[in-house]
Amino acid sequence: MKFFLSRINNQDGSMILVAMMLLLILTIIGITSTSTTVVENRIAVNDQLHKIAFSNADSGLYATPKLIRAVLREGDPLSSSELNDQITYLSDGGSADGKDGNYFYKHLMGYDTYDGGENDIKYELSGNPVKVDVERISAEHVAGGGVEFASGAEGIGAGGGLVNYGLFSVGGSPRESKAKVYARYRYVLGITGGL
Repeated sequence: MKFFLSRINNQDGSMILVAMMLLLILTIIGITSTSTTVVENRIAVNDQLHKIAFSNADSGLYATPKLIRAVLREGDPLSSSELNDQITYLSDGGSADGKDGNYFYKHLMGYDTYDGGENDIKYELSGNPVKVDVERISAEHVAGGGVEFASGAEGIGAGGGLVNYGLFSVGGSPRESKAKVYARYRYVLGITGGL
């Protein structure tokens, strides 16, 4: 009987079993926390890429009105401006080199019909493309301007009118993340300054 009681009270292997169970539980906790960290890291990277793409698209909205003003003043800003290295005309109008400011000028003036959403301009921002489609929406006379009261009258919009443009900007970032932004730009004729 003593032999059987000593066998039942023997706990030599129980510590190994408890240690193995604790090791298994800690391994499961470690794997779970690692996978959670990987997922959170991917979320943070995707959020950062989206913010870069949005920032690039937004930059296209700020740069394009300056280009519109330059094109309407000079006809072809690529021939006489610092914008030459930063801009590519995507609407080439059949030109051999793909840069045709005259075609873009006609597009802005409304001589050509709207191209239905094809990108007109391409910028490169830190190696990331920004493409902008410009749509001439309308032209109108400004109330109280020179057209209403007589040529040369002073007041708001003394040049006599304004042109509304719709700007569709698509910005990119590394790993092909993209953001689309839309804005309306109002070009007031005869007023200097502004975008």
